Amino acid sequence: MAQHSVTTYQFLGSYFHQDFFDEYASHSEAVDDYLAGASQGDRKQLDRDITSLLALAGTEGELKQAVSILGLEVSPPSRN
Repeated sequence: MAQHSVTTYQFLGSYFHQDFFDEYASHSEAVDDYLAGASQGDRKQLDRDITSLLALAGTEGELKQAVSILGLEVSPPSRN
C-alpha cells in the first residue's frame, strides 16, 4: 500500500470512528464537518491521498482492507 499522510489517518480515524452514528446523521455530515475545519493544504492532501488510494485498490476488498488499516471503522454508504 502506498504511503498516506497523517491527514488521511486523522480524517478517517477521527470522523469515521466507532461512535460515528452517535455524532453524525450521515457520511456527508461527517465530511462537511471535516471540511469546515480543515486547512486548504489538508484538503488538498486528503484529495491526493484518496485519489491515489482509489487508483491503487483494484477491488472492493482491497479498498476495504486499505481504509480499515488507515483507521476507517464505518463502512461507506452503499452505491445505488
